[in-house]
Amino acid sequence: MSKETKAIVLLSGGLDSAVTLWWAKRKGWRLYTITFNYYQRHRREVDSAEKLTKAADVVEHKVIDVQYLKEIADSTLLKEASLNIEIKDRPGIYVPARNTVFYGIAASWAETIEARWIIGGHNRMDFKQFPDSTPEYFSLFNRLLRIGTWIGRKRPIRILTPLSKMNKVQIVRLGLKVGVPFELTWSCYMGRERACGSCQACRIRLNAFEKAGVKDLVEYELPIP
Repeated sequence: MSKETKAIVLLSGGLDSAVTLWWAKRKGWRLYTITFNYYQRHRREVDSAEKLTKAADVVEHKVIDVQYLKEIADSTLLKEASLNIEIKDRPGIYVPARNTVFYGIAASWAETIEARWIIGGHNRMDFKQFPDSTPEYFSLFNRLLRIGTWIGRKRPIRILTPLSKMNKVQIVRLGLKVGVPFELTWSCYMGRERACGSCQACRIRLNAFEKAGVKDLVEYELPIP
């Protein structure tokens, strides 16, 4: 592909999106990134995303505030009377229709700057908890972009999910191959100076690095063997 080919990467600052960014960088595309800052997301994630964009030599980075979006756990904590009973038993980290919002905004930007690709870091471990991360969902979304955007009549914008068949260990290995600076990423649920090492996200991350046979260079509060 030509270096003039533009791609937008959805960048959270975490492991998966960083690997996706460097995967796209290897393609030689002109890269643009977008980070969504929503309810109870801490600044540590946004800071990591910004550091990654500088390391990847991204053309332009946007941070979009969507504070009205809440995880189910956040909504329950707030005891919102309007919370739909039908979704109260969903995973606490599920955010209703999040990716429809995210990729809709990304598609608007893509059409404006004539970007060919929108790229997300969804992996096969996400499918059970997040119905809007599945290959079926993105297949239908790509069809929507073909018929629902002006540019789609000539050269459709397409969403790519290059990690969709991978687990965390495979993602770490791919990241090593494409040169991801893992020390700049942030996976911890906490927004402290160092990662806690004990939350679910930290445990999943540490397990992946251990199985990949490499040391995670992120600093942790707890001593990591």
